[in-house]
Amino acid sequence: MLRADGLHKMPLAYYTIAPDLAIAVRTRKAPKLLASMFGPETPGDSAELTLDLRGGDEDRGPQNEDETSVGSTARGVYKAVPWSCSLSRGGDDRWTLAFKSLAMREYLAMHIALLPALRLLLTSRSVALISGAAFAEDGTATVLAGPTGTGKTSLLLGALQRGAQFVGDEYVGLSSAGGVSPIARSLALRAATLALAPGAAERLSAPRRMALRMAELVSTATRARLEPLSHLRPEQLGLHVTTDPANVRRIVWLETVEADQSPALQPMSREDVVQQLALRQAVHQVAYGDITPFFEAFAGCEDADVRWRRTLVEGLANVECVRLTFARNDLAKALDLLPMGTGS
Repeated sequence: MLRADGLHKMPLAYYTIAPDLAIAVRTRKAPKLLASMFGPETPGDSAELTLDLRGGDEDRGPQNEDETSVGSTARGVYKAVPWSCSLSRGGDDRWTLAFKSLAMREYLAMHIALLPALRLLLTSRSVALISGAAFAEDGTATVLAGPTGTGKTSLLLGALQRGAQFVGDEYVGLSSAGGVSPIARSLALRAATLALAPGAAERLSAPRRMALRMAELVSTATRARLEPLSHLRPEQLGLHVTTDPANVRRIVWLETVEADQSPALQPMSREDVVQQLALRQAVHQVAYGDITPFFEAFAGCEDADVRWRRTLVEGLANVECVRLTFARNDLAKALDLLPMGTGS
């Protein structure tokens, strides 16, 4: 349940992103996208980072009475939607991101401001934020990574259907010690994503089925230029979620090929994996704009990309790296090749 901020009487929700990193979201009404992404609220009354989505200038003020500094404001335009992000810091060195936009406020705040800020904060803890999914078996984890649309969530659901435990989808953290932690605690679904998990699909409510069907129609009408996603917690699909820490056993890089090529599994160098993950990060920065330098200047640090890459190199030192190539219509065959278990 959202709690009221005692100073501003605005709803304030707390989420645990990593074991020692809590964030808060201040809104005029309950956040939907962020709540589905980060899962249930967690107990607490303080956070290292607060995302303020109230939007207007009224009632604007410091997060707490010890607020000491206000950073510059970053501004930009995303697909004709102007946005701005202001930073402030309290006397206890806690950050507040005040994000404004005329539309899609939660979506833009997450991609433009929140993810870069989390990436910086996690990197300072020797954890690299990456785009990927992860499942665990027997206390060890497999991470699925690759370009958007290569079937990460579909294969994740297929692995969960076969008995694996859910760790995370969309975004996970890889530590320099080789551990994996969930950043996003929901699954980002399209109608086709559930093809390998009929058991999970059967648990969908009628409204959820309709929402997925409508999103599919939108995608078809816009020729996939707009592909709305539905975010569901794994518990809503009857999936087993692990809360135990897990070390990464392997990372599987996914690539799609022409339809006449058979699925194949090949070794991949760690250097190639790090480079591909860095390219995915660069794609995100190009798509949404990179305000990491804005955060770096505010935090008084430099070379976040260098530290992020170093964390990955250290974390993957003892991890098996493989490349799984398959045609888009061969997801079932790709699942059969997906390494699972400690002995595969």
